[in-house]
Amino acid sequence: MFPNLEEQQRKIKEKLAIQEIEGMSGNGAVIIKSNAIPEIKSIHIDRSKLDVNQEDELEDLLIIAINDAILSAQTTQAQISQEAISDMLPPGLGSLKDLFGG
Repeated sequence: MFPNLEEQQRKIKEKLAIQEIEGMSGNGAVIIKSNAIPEIKSIHIDRSKLDVNQEDELEDLLIIAINDAILSAQTTQAQISQEAISDMLPPGLGSLKDLFGG
């Protein structure tokens, strides 16, 4: 039913790798940039928006921003996967939502 499944998986991974995802916390005090695989690409800490000597605060903001980036990446993964699977379905079958009553 799914010809060239390995090729489709490779294409999905390529799309995920080029997606730009951003997680943020503390009104922009901490910004995490990643792709949708997810792989963290950068961490930016705006020292003017927090006291970096407050280790607990910085750790909490990092966790929140990382989790935000991961959640965004998961949402993007689901969208890209849904599109790829819908593209593989024979014409006239609609989407996975139609198939599974979603």
